[in-house]
Amino acid sequence: MDSVLDDAKEVGINEIISDHEEERSEVVSDHQEEETNEVVADHHGKKTNEIVSEKVEKEPVFEETTNEIASVGVEKKTVSEEMTNENLPVKRNPRVVFVLGGPGGGKSTQCANLAKQIGYTHLSSGDLLRKAMKLDAENGPMIESIIKEGKSVPSDVTMRILQKAIDESGNDKFLLDGFPRDEEIRSAFETATNIEPELVLFFDCSAEEREKRILSRNEGRVDDNPDSLRKRFKYFEEHTLPVVDYYRSKGIVSEVDAAKPTEEVFEKLKSILNPASEMQPEEGKLEATCELEKEIMNIKI
Repeated sequence: MDSVLDDAKEVGINEIISDHEEERSEVVSDHQEEETNEVVADHHGKKTNEIVSEKVEKEPVFEETTNEIASVGVEKKTVSEEMTNENLPVKRNPRVVFVLGGPGGGKSTQCANLAKQIGYTHLSSGDLLRKAMKLDAENGPMIESIIKEGKSVPSDVTMRILQKAIDESGNDKFLLDGFPRDEEIRSAFETATNIEPELVLFFDCSAEEREKRILSRNEGRVDDNPDSLRKRFKYFEEHTLPVVDYYRSKGIVSEVDAAKPTEEVFEKLKSILNPASEMQPEEGKLEATCELEKEIMNIKI
């Protein structure tokens, strides 16, 4: 009987010990798992923080690099804009005077003298075309053939040559001698430049006087011969005079008797282009200008 009790006690004790060990194992397992998870979490946290920190550290560098690139781009753009602005032709509002009249009327001589005295740039369409005839390998032969025939060079060719001369002059006042020869080139000029002449000077001279002048001069021009001369005179009457009439209807034509002596014609032209009111300042304005000059001279630098 006692043996049975002893066995029962031993079994009970073992079960209690086993249960205790199981609980202990569970506690240890849970504790280890929690510690493991904490370690893993902590490890991941550190790694994540390190990665985030590294990313944060790298981002400013990327931002700085981006800003530097953007800054360089802005600088380059500014330089590019400045270079573009430098290369662009300066926008001007030029004063243009057309000088028309029959061949031999003395236009070129008078324009050359006016350019020296009143600051205009003299551009002769005929001279420019004759120069292009010698220097322009592509259009030269065509220009020479047309000039010999006393006809008008195509408007696109004439406009390109004239526009280049205007752009290269650096001036804003022009005497366009022998231009425009016909309605086509007149319209082409106004369309291309959006400029209308402020004045048209018309050299009025008889055909007989003009023919005598041309045949007596010796300039070596290909069109200074009787045959070409008749064609030029006819072209002037049929095509250039209508241009003069067009501008006369606008009230901007000033006629000059070109048959008179050269000096007299010149004085008349000067009075038209530089009226006395512009050439001589009013007394009050002159005194004010003198006082201003004195003040400038007294300024200490």
